[in-house]
Amino acid sequence: MGTPSIGNTPLTAARPPASADSQDFVAEHGDTFDSVARRLGVDEEALRKANPQALNPEGLYPGQRLTIPGSPQAGGNGAAAPVDAAKPGHATVGTSFKDGAASVTQKTTAADPVEGRSADATLGATADKNGVKGTAQFTASTNAQGVDGTKVGGSSTTTAGAGFDNKGVGVDVVADKKTTTTQADGSSSGTSTSTTGNVKFGEDGLSFGGSRKNGTETQGPAGTPAKASESTEHKGNLTLSTNSIGGSVERERATATTNAQGTTTTTKHSQSGSATLGTDSFKIEKGVGIDFSYKSPGGVFGAGVGLAVNGKVEGRTDSKDGTTTSSLSAEASATAKANAFLGGKEDKAAAKTPLRWSLEGSITPGFKVSAETKVPDAEAKGKDTSPLKVNPLDPDSMPKGSQFTLNTSAFVNTDVKAGVGLVRAQTKSSSEDGFTVVAEKTDANRIRLTAGPTAALSASIGVGVDVGVASAMLGRGDKFADAKLTSAEFDLADPQGRASYREALLTGRFPTDNGAGVADVKTIQKLDVSTQAKLDGKLASFDFSIKGAGSTASDVLTTEPGKPATRETTLQFDDNVALVMTRKYDANQNELLDERRYSYKVDIDGKSDWLVSSQFMKLSAPVPSAGPVKSAQLTYTENDMRALKDGAEHAAAKDLVSDAEVRKLSGDSVNGTFAGMKPQDFAVALVKGMGSTNGADGGFVQHLKNIFTDSKVVRGADGLPQLIDDAKAQLPGRLEIR
Repeated sequence: MGTPSIGNTPLTAARPPASADSQDFVAEHGDTFDSVARRLGVDEEALRKANPQALNPEGLYPGQRLTIPGSPQAGGNGAAAPVDAAKPGHATVGTSFKDGAASVTQKTTAADPVEGRSADATLGATADKNGVKGTAQFTASTNAQGVDGTKVGGSSTTTAGAGFDNKGVGVDVVADKKTTTTQADGSSSGTSTSTTGNVKFGEDGLSFGGSRKNGTETQGPAGTPAKASESTEHKGNLTLSTNSIGGSVERERATATTNAQGTTTTTKHSQSGSATLGTDSFKIEKGVGIDFSYKSPGGVFGAGVGLAVNGKVEGRTDSKDGTTTSSLSAEASATAKANAFLGGKEDKAAAKTPLRWSLEGSITPGFKVSAETKVPDAEAKGKDTSPLKVNPLDPDSMPKGSQFTLNTSAFVNTDVKAGVGLVRAQTKSSSEDGFTVVAEKTDANRIRLTAGPTAALSASIGVGVDVGVASAMLGRGDKFADAKLTSAEFDLADPQGRASYREALLTGRFPTDNGAGVADVKTIQKLDVSTQAKLDGKLASFDFSIKGAGSTASDVLTTEPGKPATRETTLQFDDNVALVMTRKYDANQNELLDERRYSYKVDIDGKSDWLVSSQFMKLSAPVPSAGPVKSAQLTYTENDMRALKDGAEHAAAKDLVSDAEVRKLSGDSVNGTFAGMKPQDFAVALVKGMGSTNGADGGFVQHLKNIFTDSKVVRGADGLPQLIDDAKAQLPGRLEIR
């Protein structure tokens, strides 16, 4: 059997520790303390101490007899006996039957201590209700040592598996190989290769995948932190199905270097790309990135920067509820990020963590555009309905009932995190400015066009702690969306109407009044606001997120030539009933109070006799007799809401048997004083008070029950509170059952 070597340096296998008995050894020409110690696997210093008669430390003369401490049993000629010959292989077999599954495993092991080699082979099979899988693994390792102190070690592992289940048949292979060479001074160098491959065929189609990762690593002499590593990884995947074909590729190259002073720098380059083509959709993505980081000796200070560029194009066509929808979209963005830390090395498991300051942030500017068409199935059958074919530039290409929507926007996203010791803080924001165009074919020759600028802003902030095994972040998020849209309907059969339409579409200049070929001109201003409290955390391996109090509001102002402006405001707190307040204004922007309306929609699971009773409120229409009641709409004029407030004020009078919850509606839970409270304020208080259920048994309806009952309490002739039993007494407002 040959002896492994590096260059011209012969190597011998590393031996196990020798026995405690001391034996003699006869030196030959060229032997030294160092070569004999390594040859016999004993400590050189112990060998020198055991042979004080050897006066020349650099060499031994032929025939010199040495005492070998802890050497193996000596042979007949006084030399060390050879190490045990290669051991024959042995095998073990194991079986298992549990929970309806059966498995069998066979492992065969062989070792050659003289050459420092070993090998394992494992075969296994598993069968259960889902299918059968078989695996085979082979592992080989070497560990050899040269007379000059060089050590060479290596290992290789190959694993192959095949199986089938209710989803298909699959085969996968993994091969890993690693070698390391260590010099006498403790320095080392190594290489590694990992290769994977897999094939699967099943109900989802046929897929192929694979990856290859190559790496090199060097370590400086013992006692120095100098080291360097480099790795390159390639990944690929291909999927074929009856409806689509898709593939993806990734490449990453990373280097890390630590110099003799302990300063570490790392660099990573990455590229990725993917494409999916289907009968009704497609998607193409591409991304590149680079990251660089620096860390001072001991990890006291560090910093890093990175840049990534991504692009995406996708399209889809599907049919639902009698409408065919086709869409196209494209997005491009670039992300720049940076981070830094200063302080002692972080140790979350320690009783005390050194004060450590950290800061990291990223900013992502980008641009996106999307176009969508909606066409009735009857008109879309057998036709190309993509936004490239059906669009307002050619209004004749749009069939009756179709709609086209175009959205373009530029956006900027930011994310900043900071930490001091165990305390963490984070803030995120996103801003977006864009333009929207909506065209709807209302008739064969009539089209409604709506267009205008849009803006959106979202922000969140949180503060918490992170102790490694547990963390918590308490914060809130806010969102704002604003749009100012102009809308008009154009008669394409009228030359003036067609000309006005093209001017509005191409220049954004809409008619300011109705006229020839133009009707229903209006301007719409819309604002949406929402806020939500939230608690995010982690406990061991369990992540959780809890939403707290939240509210939403929207305001829509619609202006039409020659008509009062209409403003509709919607408020909702948590899950309470939403308040919708409708107001109208004259040409001088003065509100017409007689036109103001407050409305609330209450969800009802089944029929609530109390809520739908005509004794409670005036019914706008008879209660439907067929099927259960699903909802109730309560509507109040300004005078109705004032009367309801007065009833609550009477019910909350302290000299009567008042209800504490009614007093809370005033904002003064102790005295229940409603003085100076406007009807509008009271309308909002009804949905901000107790309870969080949007239903017939929720807080809003309970407020009305309390007012309805307590407002009938008066002081009698004897001066004591008494209840008026008047069936005709009703709360103000109108009730509509649906």
